[in-house]
Amino acid sequence: MKQILFATKNESKSKRFSKGLLKHGYDVISLNDIGTNIEVDESGKNAIDNAIIKARAYRSVTNLPVIAMDDTLFLEGVSEEHQPGTHVRRVNGKTLDDEEMINHYIDLVNKYGKNGKITARWVYGMCLINNGKEYTYTWSKDDFYIVNKRNDKLNPGYPLNSISINKKLNKYFTDVKLEDDTDKVQHDENGVVEFIVNSIKDSEKEMKEVKVNLNNIKKYFDEQDGFIKHNKIHLDSLEEDKAVFYAELDNHSLNPGGIVHGGLIFGLADTAMGSLAYATGKIAVTIDSNISYVKAIKGTKVKCISTPIKVGHTVGFYKSEIFNEKDELCATVSANYMFLDQDTIKIGK
Repeated sequence: MKQILFATKNESKSKRFSKGLLKHGYDVISLNDIGTNIEVDESGKNAIDNAIIKARAYRSVTNLPVIAMDDTLFLEGVSEEHQPGTHVRRVNGKTLDDEEMINHYIDLVNKYGKNGKITARWVYGMCLINNGKEYTYTWSKDDFYIVNKRNDKLNPGYPLNSISINKKLNKYFTDVKLEDDTDKVQHDENGVVEFIVNSIKDSEKEMKEVKVNLNNIKKYFDEQDGFIKHNKIHLDSLEEDKAVFYAELDNHSLNPGGIVHGGLIFGLADTAMGSLAYATGKIAVTIDSNISYVKAIKGTKVKCISTPIKVGHTVGFYKSEIFNEKDELCATVSANYMFLDQDTIKIGK
C-alpha cells in the first residue's frame, strides 16, 4: 500500500477522498500522522495558489507524494470588502473558531441576504507534488445557499455545513446523506481521485524517463574528450537534483602563484551545473554566471557539488560549491542556463 500525505491537520478533510484512493492502492495520511506542522504563509490570490504554497512547503520535509487543498468562498451580492474569497476562516486578521465562523456568516446573510439566505459558491483548488513534478486541479460547488438559521448538527471540520442548504434537496448539508446527492458527490470525488491517481502515475513515468536520461548523460561525460578530459574532470554522481564532479590536480592545474587556477574551478562548476541542465532532457548553454573565491586551493583533488535553484521552461538557475580535500568551502558559483530545444533530447544515446 502506497502512502500519500494530505497537507492538512483537518481529519475530516484528509479522509474526504480516502475511500476512493484506497481502491487504487493509496493510503491517505495527514499531518497529524507524521507529527509535522509548518507555518505556511497562504498569501495566494486564489485556491490553486494557496494549494501550491502548502504542497511545496510540506514536500520539503517528506519524500511521499503530497496533496494540498484550499478553497475560496464567494457570496452573491456581498461587497468586495466583506467577500470571503481565500479568507474563509480569517476575518480582520483573526482566525475564527467554528462558532465564531458560523456567527460571522449569519451576520453577512442578515446584512446582504434576501429572505434569510445568500446564493453561495465554493471554488476548490488542489496541488499534487511528486518526483519534482507539480499538478493542479480545480472544481466548484454552487448548488447551495448560506442561511441565517443554523442546524443543530455540526460536521467536524466543516462548520459552514450547519448554515448551508442544498438548493435541489432543500436540506442542510449536515442532513444530506450520500444517497440523497449521490450523482453530484460521486462526480466530484471521482474527478479528484482520478486527478490524484493519474498525476502520480504520470510523475512516476517521467521519473523513469529521467533515470534513463541520467544514465545517458553519465555515459556522455565518461566518453568526453576535449576540455573535460584534458583537465581530468570526472563525474562522481548525478541525480536530478544534485551533481557531484571532481578534478584531479597536477602542475597543469596551477596558476603562476602555485594554486589552482580560477578558470579550472569555474570550468569544473560549469560542467557540473551543465550536467543538471542536461538532465532536464534539453540542450543548454550558459548565459551568465558569478563566482566568488573564498579560499585558495592546493592539493591533488577538488570537488564540486551542484544543485538546481529554479528551473523553468526556457531558463534554469543553478549553484555550485567547491571544496578542497579537507572538505573546506573554497568557492561558490551560480549561473543561468538557456535551454535551446524544448523537445526531449536523449544525450549520449
